[in-house]
Amino acid sequence: MLAPAYERLHFFSKMSALTNCITYNQLHEEKTLLEGGCPPHLLFCSDLNNNPFADQVYIKKIILSKNRFDLGTGYIAVDHHHKVINMAFRGSSTRWDWLHDFLITPTDYIPFSLDKYEEKVKLGNIPPCDNCKLHSGFSLFLSSLQESFLETLQDTYEEYPDYNLVISGHSLGAAVAILCGIEVKLRGYDPTVVTYAQPKIFNFEMSEWVNNIFDIYKLDAKNRKTNSLDIKSGYYRVVHINDYVTDLPPLYSHCGLQIDINKIMIPHDLSDLSYSGMEISENTNAQLPSKIVDFKDSTLINISLSTDLLHLYEHRHYFIQINECDYL
Repeated sequence: MLAPAYERLHFFSKMSALTNCITYNQLHEEKTLLEGGCPPHLLFCSDLNNNPFADQVYIKKIILSKNRFDLGTGYIAVDHHHKVINMAFRGSSTRWDWLHDFLITPTDYIPFSLDKYEEKVKLGNIPPCDNCKLHSGFSLFLSSLQESFLETLQDTYEEYPDYNLVISGHSLGAAVAILCGIEVKLRGYDPTVVTYAQPKIFNFEMSEWVNNIFDIYKLDAKNRKTNSLDIKSGYYRVVHINDYVTDLPPLYSHCGLQIDINKIMIPHDLSDLSYSGMEISENTNAQLPSKIVDFKDSTLINISLSTDLLHLYEHRHYFIQINECDYL
C-alpha cells in the first residue's frame, strides 16, 4: 500500500531537515542544491549518486521569522523532478522556539486569511470553524506570517501552475506546516501537507474542521479502497513508534491521516511503515512516563538534549536524523 508513497516520504524528510541549515546561514536562494543552494559537504546536496535530483531542486526563497520570538523559519523550493513546490519549516532550534512549544494554553483560532475564510464560509464552500481553538504557542505563527511570503508562493505557483504544492516540517515545523497548509487552502490552493513528529495543536472541534476542509474522510476511504497512497493530496502525519512528543500536549487532538514508522533505529525501509489513516495506531499508544514534567515549568527548556524523557531519539529520527543540518 505504501510503496508509491515511500520515496516521497523519505525525500520530503530530507527536504524538511534542510531547514536546519538556515540556522547556520548555509542555505542560499536562487541556486539548485548542486550549485551550492545547500552545504556542499552534504551528499544530499552535492552527490548525484546520493540524490539524483540535486540539480533539479532550486531554493527559491528563504523564509525568516520577523525576530527571534517569532515562529515560521523555512524556505520555498521548486523541485522539477517531482514537479513540486516545496515549502518546509524548521523545527525547534532555539530556546525561544522551545518556549513556544510548551505554551499550551488554548486560544481562539483567527485565520490570517480572515477575509478568504469569511468569503468561503459565506459561499458555503467550507463550514464555519465554531469553537475552534489551538495551542497558543503555535498560534503565534499566524500573527507572524508575512504577506510577502504568501506573495512569493503565489508568484511561484503562477510560474509552475501544474506543480503540486507540498508543505512539510518536523516537530515545531510540523505544527507550522499544517497551520500554513490551512492558510493556503483558504486562499484557493490545494496543498499536500506532510508532517513528521507533529505534536497535538488543535482542540477537537478544530481537528474536525481541518479534516473537513482537507476531505480527510473521503481520502482515507479512497486510500483503503485502492490500497495505495500517492501523497499528492491531503494531510499526512508520519509518526515514529514511541515518539512521545506526538502524544502531547494532553487534551489536544490530532487530525489528518497517520503513517507509522514501526522500527526504532534507522534506516527505515518500506517494510517498517504501516498506514493507520484516521485510526490511531496501537504502536503509538505506548505508555507515557509515569512522571511527566510540568510543561508550565520553563526549566524544561534547559533539559539536556540527551534526556530520554520523551524518547528523543525516536523524535529526531524519521528516515534520517531530521533535526540537524549535517546528517543528509
